[in-house]
Amino acid sequence: MTLEDLLLELRKQQVEDPSKVAEALFESDGQISLYLKTEHQPVSNKAFGIAAESFELPVTIIKEGILLEENLSLVSKNKEWLQTELQNVFQKNISDILLGTVTFSGKLKIFLYS
Repeated sequence: MTLEDLLLELRKQQVEDPSKVAEALFESDGQISLYLKTEHQPVSNKAFGIAAESFELPVTIIKEGILLEENLSLVSKNKEWLQTELQNVFQKNISDILLGTVTFSGKLKIFLYS
């Protein structure tokens, strides 16, 4: 492996400075496993004693301005709920939205056309 190949792999893993790496292992599948020095590891909520939200996989309910009603029913929501949320929170219509997702707990997120 050349130095340029190593630097490329570091960039792919968002490591801009090789001095932050404690160890880099060349794996049998051709990938590189990186271990950052302790002082360069990301800080977590646990380190600060902050309770973290549990991860919920969002369900796509709007794609390119089109409502996916079958997905909306998966999260026990209906079109009326969605339209109310879009108007009250975002002041948007379904047709304005490139991508809309919702979690099972009801957290709605939208991405608009740019």
